Amino acid sequence: MNRIFILGTAGAIALVVGGKIALNKQPASESALAVQSNSVLSIPSPIAVSPGQQLNPSSTPAPSPSYYSRRISTCAGAGRNANFRAHPSLDPRSILGVIRYGESVQLTGKVIQGDGVTWYEAIAPALYSSLDAGAQNRLESNQIGWIASCFIED
Repeated sequence: MNRIFILGTAGAIALVVGGKIALNKQPASESALAVQSNSVLSIPSPIAVSPGQQLNPSSTPAPSPSYYSRRISTCAGAGRNANFRAHPSLDPRSILGVIRYGESVQLTGKVIQGDGVTWYEAIAPALYSSLDAGAQNRLESNQIGWIASCFIED
């Protein structure tokens, strides 16, 4: 069996070619952290620090918020409820429910084009029944779905 050994600062990592990956040179059958060879193992890059140098935590930029809130507003000049969809599609079967005009959603930052519409992925705190015959009306709170851009863009 071919093995490649890589020594790191935290100890040795043994990579078994064509087999399994195990930590601390233990056979894969003995390691609680064994990973199949077709898995991806990500190891972060080390930071170079000179002896005596201290890292300044304030120099690290603060993470930006992942979500931002937007109110449901007018679409095509009319103030109305917005369909909240399982998929970025105009197909009525993708409607999970509606978000009432004036209520807010949390946008995740994902944007996609589909059916000639720009769609925003969002988290809906509350959903209400849709009168559309094809709607699913799955009204659980805090679902992730899609909303047409005209309801949330200024």
